[in-house]
Amino acid sequence: MNPAISVCIPVFRSEKTLESCLKSVCAQKFRDFEVVIVDDASDGKDKNGKTAKKIVKDFSKQMKKNGVFVEFVRNSSNLGLLEARRTLVEGCVRRIYFAGRFRR
Repeated sequence: MNPAISVCIPVFRSEKTLESCLKSVCAQKFRDFEVVIVDDASDGKDKNGKTAKKIVKDFSKQMKKNGVFVEFVRNSSNLGLLEARRTLVEGCVRRIYFAGRFRR
């Protein structure tokens, strides 16, 4: 597998919105991508009591049917956003595209 885009999602106490985030990713018609999720030792749970790992596991089953690779990485301790992003970049198979405004 060699996806064109890596969708990188850091997680720390954001389990309440993780499922809707993943559903949004899943709803895309473009399929040449992978999803890499890094759980930065979060202790949070969603409204149903699911951890990030369980949410991603359920999501991964859906995406596998569509040919989209999902990777879940959990840090053993909270390393902070910078290190979580570094882990995301290291976990990507292909390349990353950043969208946003750039100042001169």
